[in-house]
Parts: sequence; C-alpha cells; structure tokens
Amino acid sequence: MFVNTAIKSLAVLTPIALAGCFDLTLNTCVNTEAPCVSTDQPAQPSTQKLIFVSSAETNGSFGGLVAADAICQTLADTSLAGTPYEGQYIAWLSDSTTDAKDRTTQSTAAYVNFMGTVIAPDFNALITTFANSPVDFDETGSAVVANLAWTGTLGDGTKSPLTCSDWTSALPGDTGHAGAPEFPAYFWTSNANNPCNFSIRLYCVQQ
Repeated sequence: MFVNTAIKSLAVLTPIALAGCFDLTLNTCVNTEAPCVSTDQPAQPSTQKLIFVSSAETNGSFGGLVAADAICQTLADTSLAGTPYEGQYIAWLSDSTTDAKDRTTQSTAAYVNFMGTVIAPDFNALITTFANSPVDFDETGSAVVANLAWTGTLGDGTKSPLTCSDWTSALPGDTGHAGAPEFPAYFWTSNANNPCNFSIRLYCVQQ
C-alpha cells in the first residue's frame, strides 16, 4: 500500500525565490545570520498545479458540482492564501452530464501533492498513464489515510454512472463512485462504489 503518514511543513513546497532565511509557513525571517528580505514580499506563483484532498467530509448530498467547487475554494482560501499555490480550485468531480476532465483546466504543467511530489507530469498523463504518486494530503498538509473521495469519475476523466443522483442523495441505497487518495495509478479517481449516506472527502485541483 502507498501510505504516507508524515505530516510536513508547507515549506517543502516550491519556496519563494528570495534570500534563504524566509520561511513560507511562518511568513517571517527565521535565520538571523542570513541576509533577510521584507516579509511583505508576495509569494511567487508556482509553475506546478496542486491537487489536495479536502479536510472536510460530506455525504453524497452536497448540492452538485458548483457546491463542491465552493467547498474546494473555501478550503484553499483558508489554508493556501499567500503561498505559491494560492489560486482557483475546483472539485475533481463528474455528474450525469459533465466529465471531470472537461471542466478542469488541462495544464501542461506538472500536478503535485502537498509535499511537492509529482503526481503526473501534465494533465494528459494524469488521465492516460495515470497518477505516478498518491494525492494523499489535505490542504493543511495532513496525511489522508484509509479514506475515500467522491469523484463520479473513471480513470480517463470521464463520468461514472454512479453519482449519488448528481450529488443530491444521501440515501444508503444510492451509490457514488469514489477514488482512494492513498493509491496511485487510476485508483486515485476510480477505486470503489460508495453508499451515498457515507461521509468522505473531495479532491480539489488548482486551475
């Protein structure tokens, strides 16, 4: 199993290209022997795209794609503001009429998890050769172990027929397709069919 229980600092992500004493997490100078720069310097945007697992859990009745996008954006705004991964995030999610791959910016940049590990070298690889490494960290850097994430999405980024009635049902007799954050390959997005009354995570993808 590909399980990583380490919880690491956000400073592991691509650092601001300034003097070596600037700590991204603390937003301050921490090495008084090195020439420091002003902490007013904005974080430089990363050239990579972050995918994280939501710290929030929800059953299958969360209101659809737009509502899921709002959850992702709120989590990103809370935890990633002022970092190189600040930006727009949407849920990796399909419904009965929309494929996740068609509503996601198909970047040529690498996709990484919170620790900076490359999940896929670009979007095309993400849905063809699939994830090289697990996503398995939430937006705060906490490891996500033995949990699932709603996707409604198969390995190639297209919709599964199982979407908890377009993400409006929490009935135990309804089912939604889910991925496993701790596994690479296509299992990250297509691993299990989950009863809609269960509360699990979402995936959030930087645009």
